[in-house]
Amino acid sequence: MENDIFYEPEDAYWTGIDRLSYESSNLEEEWPVATNPFILRMAQAVTVGRKFHGLSAEEVKALIGTVVMGATEKVHRFIVMPLPSAQSSYSVCLVAQSKRHSPPLLSDNSCAFGLAIEWMRSSKSFIEVSCTVDATFWIRKT
Repeated sequence: MENDIFYEPEDAYWTGIDRLSYESSNLEEEWPVATNPFILRMAQAVTVGRKFHGLSAEEVKALIGTVVMGATEKVHRFIVMPLPSAQSSYSVCLVAQSKRHSPPLLSDNSCAFGLAIEWMRSSKSFIEVSCTVDATFWIRKT
């Protein structure tokens, strides 16, 4: 599997952001679990192929985090797609789960997840993102 950190090499990605400071201040040890009761209920209903629409970047991260932390022995692969009709709204769908394995070298910490999907809005119509424990995600080349 090839993965992609398309959002990082772009010249403008870190414009106005001190990358080392950002990473050291925001590094997450683990995915955050949702506190919103609606997102918690959605996480319980996540199955392969089921789609959830109209979520903010923060809600997508909370939903993914809750799913990942509910099944720590797996890698979860999601499709995340920006909704064109809503400026910062996304659809998310679990497309596969597999036995947990070591993440690739070009994986990232969940602290950058929001930045990655926001940047994706301007360059991709969707991303395939794999997520696992230790606050780790990576994006598949499409």
